[in-house]
Amino acid sequence: MHEALPTKGVRLLGSNPLKSGESMQPNHPAGNAGLASVSTRLLLFSVPVVWGTYTCAVKFLYQSAAQPPPTVLFNFCSYFVALTTLLSIQCVQRVCYAPSSNVTSIDADTTTKKEQFNTWFAGAELGFYLFLGSNLQVLTLP
Repeated sequence: MHEALPTKGVRLLGSNPLKSGESMQPNHPAGNAGLASVSTRLLLFSVPVVWGTYTCAVKFLYQSAAQPPPTVLFNFCSYFVALTTLLSIQCVQRVCYAPSSNVTSIDADTTTKKEQFNTWFAGAELGFYLFLGSNLQVLTLP
């Protein structure tokens, strides 16, 4: 009456069936990350804390200072620090992950100048809107 479901050699959503001795554990590119995994998770968990305390910290700064800094200057400085941090990380990544001289590829960098321009333009546009929104947020703090 009821037909048994096949269990051997069944492929689910394009996955390969398990071979003998393989486990069901997912393969992580970093392997057993250990301490790196813990520090990565702590960094990710700190993002909501930093994001959530931003308004409180800015409000405290403006209320406790005898002469609060101008809003645009304050936001410009914070965005300048963020920009220099990200650019320095990008420089370090380019140095660390640069292709070695013995690599025999026609073009190791596959991005074209137009793609790089589009990426920088999109980032500048996003940064402008974030800067504008942050200025409006700081201006409306009571």
